[in-house]
Amino acid sequence: MARELPVCNVAILHDKFRNTPEDRYMVDIALALDEKQTTLSIYTTDSGNGDILDSTSPLDKYIRTVGTWIPSNVCGAFKRMFAVFRSIWLTSKLLIDPPSPEPSVVILDLEPIAILLLSLLSNYKTLYIYHFPHLRCSDHYDKSMCVVPPLLTLKSLRYADEIIVQTKCLREVFQRSFPDITEPLVLTPSYSTGLWNADTIDVRRIIPDLPTNYKLFVAFGKFMERSNFLLILEAIDKLMISADNNLKEELHVVIAGSYRNRSPDYYNKLTETTKGKPFASKISFLKQLPTVHKKTLIQAATAVIHLVDNDLYPGPIVAAMSMAKAIISIDCGFASTVLTHRISGIFIEQDATKLATVIRKVAESPMLKTFLGNMARGKYLTDYSHKTFSDQIFSWCTRSIPDHYRSEDD
Repeated sequence: MARELPVCNVAILHDKFRNTPEDRYMVDIALALDEKQTTLSIYTTDSGNGDILDSTSPLDKYIRTVGTWIPSNVCGAFKRMFAVFRSIWLTSKLLIDPPSPEPSVVILDLEPIAILLLSLLSNYKTLYIYHFPHLRCSDHYDKSMCVVPPLLTLKSLRYADEIIVQTKCLREVFQRSFPDITEPLVLTPSYSTGLWNADTIDVRRIIPDLPTNYKLFVAFGKFMERSNFLLILEAIDKLMISADNNLKEELHVVIAGSYRNRSPDYYNKLTETTKGKPFASKISFLKQLPTVHKKTLIQAATAVIHLVDNDLYPGPIVAAMSMAKAIISIDCGFASTVLTHRISGIFIEQDATKLATVIRKVAESPMLKTFLGNMARGKYLTDYSHKTFSDQIFSWCTRSIPDHYRSEDD
């Protein structure tokens, strides 16, 4: 008689749990594996004390916090040095005092030197998550961009069994940056866990002056040139000239961005452009939104506008797809890999007049809005749902795992 054991035992190494997309991604991986009844151990130098991430509580029993005494920096300096040291410390803790049962797979997103140590000192299968976090703060994205890594990173990455990135765009960046390393796997976040799975609130708690029958258009991004928020303002200016009175009354646009790492003058440029204009009362600028507010705005929106040049990350697109919302975007970057023009979204050129025309069509046609939203939702359920996310990471963990991790005879 065979007794079923966990398919595999997984250790996750993550530096600090903060409220960043990278932290959210690692939590989602842990939750997905936990749902598959995988035996988990999570090593970190900071678990967030329960007040940073909304979904660590189901994982608390797996978390081992070590190396809390290691600083992030000294007077703002030596950040990279301490990051490398924390990575070495976490890896050493796993090697010296492994959990029971001992892991067969290690998933990590530390400094790449950790991969080298695991390869030299253990037989663990390693899945390395490459976030490219520094690219999130770039002023501009380019379709041919690449990174120039330190030599140690280049050497260490070769020892990973699998490398995982979030999007096909990041996979292309990786291949241009590391042409001699095996093509990475793509695992796109599902935006369906934690507070993304919580109830929304009344949208008027966020935008108190919404009209009774509103047509809400929402754009998310950082307050940087690459987000093309100025183009949206130009389009609304043109639309207010040609729209009928009903649309003028009902239309409202929210520009919601991260004010952190902003271009110093860009936010002021946006507000100055709006001042004194007839459409000023139709624009709301929001900064540093919590997750529930983001979800509420998308849920209440007629459409989501996403005009980031060559965007590498999922941003609001996957979240909008999950909520069956029409999406207006430019045909480049992440959007071009997940949306089909006039089927699951609408692609436009970077032209204010054309954008104004599309906004008007979507606002005045409930049938078009519903069709685009339903098709986007169908695409999401097929390719980007939490189930798809969970099945993918689980299959990669269990691939090439020895038989003795799967079952044993009594």
